[in-house]
Formats: sequence, C-alpha cells, structure tokens
Amino acid sequence: MKGIVLVLAVFVAGCASQIMADYIGKSIREPILDYGPPINEVDLG
Repeated sequence: MKGIVLVLAVFVAGCASQIMADYIGKSIREPILDYGPPINEVDLG
C-alpha cells in the first residue's frame, strides 16, 4: 500500500513540474495572473 502511495505522489509531482515549466525564467506575476494568488506561502529566509 505504501508503494502505491509513493508512486502516485511521484506521478502527481511530475505533472505539476511540467505545468510550471512554461514559467521558468519569466516574471512571478505570470502564473499568478493565470492561476490566481497563492493560498499559502513559506518564508525561506
């Protein structure tokens, strides 16, 4: 069961990285205009 969850997590993460690949090197405003403001943020220091 843990293996299935791990495989699904990797698959979902891969899909998200492909979607955001179009925004590499562009302004942070572009994905915000397309998807809206973030619902959560993390201060990385």
